[in-house]
Amino acid sequence: LVVHEDQPSFWERLLARRFVQYGTGVGAIGTMLALGLGPEFVLTLGTIAVAAPRLLLALAFGRHFRRGLYRRSLFVTTRLLELSWWWRDSFIWKLNQATCYMALGDLERGKALACTLRENGLPSYAGWAVHVNLAALYLKLGEAESALAVLESMPLAQVPEYGQVHYLLNRAGAYALTQAWAQALADLEVAEALSPGPELRAGCLSLRAYVMIEQ
Repeated sequence: LVVHEDQPSFWERLLARRFVQYGTGVGAIGTMLALGLGPEFVLTLGTIAVAAPRLLLALAFGRHFRRGLYRRSLFVTTRLLELSWWWRDSFIWKLNQATCYMALGDLERGKALACTLRENGLPSYAGWAVHVNLAALYLKLGEAESALAVLESMPLAQVPEYGQVHYLLNRAGAYALTQAWAQALADLEVAEALSPGPELRAGCLSLRAYVMIEQ
């Protein structure tokens, strides 16, 4: 059942096809023009029709990734990357693609994508989630210095409260890999004080145990 769930559905495969992505918008615009609707309606509704299939796929990616369905997530993010024409979208989907490969144990592909992202540099528009995800990717590669450099470019004060536990847990992990035990424990104390959910709390406890043993 789990294997079956981790395969793309018929609808996802359909939405990922180019003729659906672009044909939906073209068909909607043609229909509205034939109905004699004004340009303001054609522009607004046409934009929605063009964006709808891609938005549905993006929502599907988030849902699958949260459930741990990484093969299904990889299918969606790969198709979105192929359909993307904007650099901002391309960077985000490449990062998601690399994260999926890492989660599936394909370290070589994940590392190759991470190297490409590093060569291109982190874009100026990147928000806190992009910084944290890229730092997590570097941690999985064992590159603590790179993870710390990414997080230092996004101060904790600029991260919303609901994302601070993710930020602190990743930074604590990077500190632990560099044997900066006191800094790792300090970040863990702050993270635990923020009342994280069960999964993040388990991550904090696991990392704390590792630090206490190794220091």
